[in-house]
Amino acid sequence: MWVKVSYALVALILLVATVSVMPGMAEAETYGGFEYAIKSDGTVEITKYVGTSDNVIIPDKIGDKVVTGIGDSAFEGTHWNLRSITLPDSITSIGNYAFAYCKLETPITIPESVSSIGQYAFLYGPPL
Repeated sequence: MWVKVSYALVALILLVATVSVMPGMAEAETYGGFEYAIKSDGTVEITKYVGTSDNVIIPDKIGDKVVTGIGDSAFEGTHWNLRSITLPDSITSIGNYAFAYCKLETPITIPESVSSIGQYAFLYGPPL
């Protein structure tokens, strides 16, 4: 019995070690309270808010890269204390569930530059 458990444990450790060093599996980068990913076109997508401010201003650039997207579930349900979120004019897409269950005191203004809004992006979320 213990031999089987030992082999299973060794296999699990090897699997975790292999996955953790696989190419293309980089951790999310962080800037000013935002986790983000650089997309294939060289622009940035905000993937998660990890900051502490209750008045969030999403930057239009991170470094020299333009912020064009709010990713799936980036603000979903995790920020009950937020008062406001300001989107820059550079945003062109808002992902699925991006602001779902995110309660705010003030409405989010969607810039005219936004051409794509994902499914349930504002489900039970902020006023628009």
